Amino acid sequence: MANYFEWNDSYSVGVKAFDEDHKIIMHLLNELLKGHDSKADMQAQGEILIELIKYTRYHFRHEEELMIQSEYPDYPAHREHHDLLFDKVLKFTNDYLNRAMDFMAITTFLMEWWLGHIQEEDKQYKGWFNGRGIH
Repeated sequence: MANYFEWNDSYSVGVKAFDEDHKIIMHLLNELLKGHDSKADMQAQGEILIELIKYTRYHFRHEEELMIQSEYPDYPAHREHHDLLFDKVLKFTNDYLNRAMDFMAITTFLMEWWLGHIQEEDKQYKGWFNGRGIH
């Protein structure tokens, strides 16, 4: 079964470690969509969502640690954005697992959120990190 999302250079944020994290999250999103297509049960879907939550938390902390170390000037705003997004992911996942939200609603949210976050928020730090030799 083909992936819904394929990594391409337009998703790169210019920091290899973060690009690798983003690829893993994209893989988890693809697995979630494939599981739905193959009629995986709610428990299997829930396990993928939980893995997505765990990895997203790890990734956000990874970014934030480097922002603190490099004294990234927009760190407070980026951290706040992470916190808001993470709270939404938790709420939407909980709603989905409690059958208060349908699959398409949560996957649409996750895809728009994740791709939007990479394209709009994360690309803003590329110049800062690259200017400090972090690629």
